[in-house]
Amino acid sequence: MTAREMLGRVRRADPVLWVFGLSAVIFIATMLNLTTRGMWWDELFSMSLADPRVPDADAVQQIREDAHLPFYFLGLRAWLDLWNTSSDYVARSFNLLPFGVAVWMAVRALRQESTQPRALWLVLFFSAFGVYWYLQDARMYTMVIMQSLCGCPLVLDFERPRLEKLTPAYVAILAVTFLLLPLGHWFSLGFAGCLLLALFGWSLLEKRVAYAVTFFVLGVVLGGTGLGWILANSTATVGAMDSYGSFVYGGELSLFGLRITAVGTLLHSLTLNPILILAAGLGMSRGASRP
Repeated sequence: MTAREMLGRVRRADPVLWVFGLSAVIFIATMLNLTTRGMWWDELFSMSLADPRVPDADAVQQIREDAHLPFYFLGLRAWLDLWNTSSDYVARSFNLLPFGVAVWMAVRALRQESTQPRALWLVLFFSAFGVYWYLQDARMYTMVIMQSLCGCPLVLDFERPRLEKLTPAYVAILAVTFLLLPLGHWFSLGFAGCLLLALFGWSLLEKRVAYAVTFFVLGVVLGGTGLGWILANSTATVGAMDSYGSFVYGGELSLFGLRITAVGTLLHSLTLNPILILAAGLGMSRGASRP
């Protein structure tokens, strides 16, 4: 077989196979690399909050004393308890679960009508530095990245005029993307909330009542969950803002320091936001041009 023939076969290959193949490479590389370095401070902190050997009541109390949202720590604790271990390897492999959700979303997107924004999104999916970095880190940032990844094709779904009827499966996908994954980090919750607000307004403009109701309910539940966590743990959340990051900002979290933290996290983790904005803009322009 000549090189030209091999290249032709590659070009004709099912894109879904490419997704599975690249995902398998990432998965294997991650599994092989999980124990090549020791855990650093933040990872050890995650382990201390998620250690399954700690009684449930004590674990919940420890998680409540942290500034972050609880879902990552609770999920990691359940994962370690499932495997009956507290090893670094198993703890870091927990991030492969939200990665698997994003891969499934990528396959789902490829089986639908292809668009330029979706193709660009798939390129970023497999080239974003944050994906490779945080998959090997026992922190919640992989969950943040995957929530952003999953939000993109859902916006593209809404752009497609032939998607008119809501199904239970689609609502379940929305719930995982906009209710579960955002509960790992405040930035992710804010990003998901902004998406839901935009999709709610968009559905009102296009008079899609079922979609508007769904996005509104999801937004209320998400916002209520975040607000409830703040009210139940005001000392560890709002009350800790003036001392959070004291080892970086000299004991006080100034507005400048908060800006650095937010921008750094968004640039390093939510690497797909620009492509999401592009996809939404193209979809709105196409929607406006439709009779």
